[in-house]
Amino acid sequence: NVNISTLHTDSIASCGNDAVRLLNNSDTNTIVNSIVTSNPEGIAFIGCQGNRVTDNAIRSNTNSGIYMTLTASKNNVCTGNLLSSNGYGVQIAAGPTSNLIVSNVVTSNTLIGIYLFSNTDFNIIRNNTIKNNTDEGIQLRSGCDANVIVENDITGSDTGIHFLATAGAAGADIVAKNNFSGNSTFHIQNQGGLPQTLTAVQNELARWA
Repeated sequence: NVNISTLHTDSIASCGNDAVRLLNNSDTNTIVNSIVTSNPEGIAFIGCQGNRVTDNAIRSNTNSGIYMTLTASKNNVCTGNLLSSNGYGVQIAAGPTSNLIVSNVVTSNTLIGIYLFSNTDFNIIRNNTIKNNTDEGIQLRSGCDANVIVENDITGSDTGIHFLATAGAAGADIVAKNNFSGNSTFHIQNQGGLPQTLTAVQNELARWA
């Protein structure tokens, strides 16, 4: 395990696997002002907490720019990053909670800008510029509950936010004070049923699904 370490002003390119992998209780580390490009996975958190990813350029990674998985991945902060031309800009899957994705530029990713999947609850997505991602700006599916999506600019995708599941035991997701424009099919598409999934919605948008 690696704890309380800093990776600063590095360039990591064309690795055969994850460019940076923090695994199993590698906690309270910082990755800052680095370039992470052309890897299968950019930065991966696998069962670790309290880490910061700040002011990096994370681009052209095949799967995800930033990837978090397992329930022990919590209280991580991703802020001020450029996440571009990856498969997913940010992917959070299989149980991470209470992570903060704030003030990033998430653009031109070939699948989804920010993707939450499989019992991923209580995360905050705030004040990001999420634009020109091919499929969706944000997608939530398979029991992702009580997440907060606020004060983002979500533009230029097929769908701005796509919900593919109803709210579960943790409660409804909150979507408020976002700006939507230029999404070609829907600004918000809710296949799980609007009353179960969205509360406190006060968004600037033109149309609903």
